[in-house]
Amino acid sequence: MDWLPPSQAWLRDLIAFTPDVSTSIYCEQILPRAPTPPGPVYLISKLAERKNALLERRTAGIQRLVDRAVYRSLRLAESARVDRLVAKLKAQQTDVLHVHFGDFARAHLRLIRRAGIPCAVSFYGHDYGMATETHGIRQGRRSTLTSHPAYHGLWASGAHFLAEGPYGRATLIALGAPVDGVSVQPLGIEPPRVAVPSPAAADRFVQLAHVEPKKGQRDTLAAFSYALREHPDATLTFIGGVRDEAYDRALRADTTALGLCDRVHRRPPVPSEALVEVLRGYGTFVQPSRYAEDGNNEGGAPVSLLWAQAAGLQIVCTDHCDLPFLVSEAARVVPVGDSRALALAMMSAARAAEPERTEATRRGSRHVSQAFDVRRLAEDLRAFYERIAG
Repeated sequence: MDWLPPSQAWLRDLIAFTPDVSTSIYCEQILPRAPTPPGPVYLISKLAERKNALLERRTAGIQRLVDRAVYRSLRLAESARVDRLVAKLKAQQTDVLHVHFGDFARAHLRLIRRAGIPCAVSFYGHDYGMATETHGIRQGRRSTLTSHPAYHGLWASGAHFLAEGPYGRATLIALGAPVDGVSVQPLGIEPPRVAVPSPAAADRFVQLAHVEPKKGQRDTLAAFSYALREHPDATLTFIGGVRDEAYDRALRADTTALGLCDRVHRRPPVPSEALVEVLRGYGTFVQPSRYAEDGNNEGGAPVSLLWAQAAGLQIVCTDHCDLPFLVSEAARVVPVGDSRALALAMMSAARAAEPERTEATRRGSRHVSQAFDVRRLAEDLRAFYERIAG
């Protein structure tokens, strides 16, 4: 993995707030304008990922022979690099190796095995899909689940696994991770002290997410077009960069076809330190996450839901993965793929009176403070490190 995309600022906070822990960061590259790492950084090679990609290529004839020869040379080069990394880890007297994202752990499985250091692997979202061979996706829901054979070695490696919530934990166990080796370690934020609802009108809808199928922006748009029948002055804003160009083109085409170009707006990604201020310009936060056709999913749930509750917005979301785990009882949670239920929930939020919005803010703020304060969660992570380190 890289240090550090803006969408993963939660990882920086989790490391920075973990008390009495000295952290060294091993990554493949440091991205431009990345936040200052909370510890020394060591760059590692992408040889392991290139080797695994060759192993999975389906070629024949001469090309297959070439791929095998390249694979063997990469394997030898990787072996030498792994030996050097293991020596560095032991020289640093490393107590715990914490690998973030399951696909990165699978790529560096040889390092995990050779190091002989207690290891934790955190799964977050797309890596659940990569660990799944058969998805069985229908209307945004998962109907079947089969573990990818390439991950069997990771499940048997002796590593401990961390999921963001109970749904994620159950999924890892269903994929083959040992039942007693999977724990829940939620992501969190440093919650601001916001005790009043957003001053914006309730029918100012916003979704904060990369534009890609699992985020469900096309579902949001369809529901919004329906909600306009009752709330003709409503607006919808999508905040975030484009991760899937084809999906973005379809979203723009839908906007034009529905005649909503004057009601739907776009904004670029917002840094985490400015999120609360920006979000308080809207009244209702919409997050209709779903399974993409290729199996990509939230795994846990987007941290943006925490920021939205902390900022005093009403919440409308689906019951996808661990989204219900992240929101308070005041949130309007609807079934994945039910566009009518999503539209009705948005309409209900738009007509909410001030007392209802105030109560939703109180419940959401309390829920985030009690269950998802990154300072407390970081203490839990430290206790977990101590437990697996023995």
